[in-house]
Amino acid sequence: MEINYNTPNFTGLAKFQKQVDQRLIRGKAVTCPWQLYKMKQEGITQVIDLRNSSFIEKPIERFFCKLLGIKYTNYRYPHRLNNIPEKSFFDRVNDTIRTNIGKTYIHCQYGKRRTGMCVAIYEKEFTTKSNHEIIEEMLEMGYKELRHEQSNRKKKKYIKIFMDFIKKYCPEELECMNKK
Repeated sequence: MEINYNTPNFTGLAKFQKQVDQRLIRGKAVTCPWQLYKMKQEGITQVIDLRNSSFIEKPIERFFCKLLGIKYTNYRYPHRLNNIPEKSFFDRVNDTIRTNIGKTYIHCQYGKRRTGMCVAIYEKEFTTKSNHEIIEEMLEMGYKELRHEQSNRKKKKYIKIFMDFIKKYCPEELECMNKK
């Protein structure tokens, strides 16, 4: 089956889902069979799950995907890391997205940090978005705490991970930040 990527934007997205481009949608975990069915009707042929937890041991989402004929792939992205994974991890995820003949839905548990990091690297490599746009979207969709909350241990961890991303993938933005 050939998918036409020049179709209009997705129409049936839930409020927790956001279109990245014509190939990719991001959001949080979907375990409701009806929502997965609606996603299939929108042309989603593949789900990439970034969770690394007990949810994978009880694969309700995988079961419903199989039932609906949606390809399900789990790339265990450890959420307790203090650094982002190696580039090879993101290369595998992006290869899976790019070789899919349909549209892909990518998520972790809440669709924030792990999903945001994978989407940012995808956008950096495969879209025309500027580094500034990518970083702003990361801050808005998954790292809001960096702008709003008081300093605590969790925020320090997020800052470290976020800065690790900037150093590796957007070093020119780091120079701009240092000049301010």
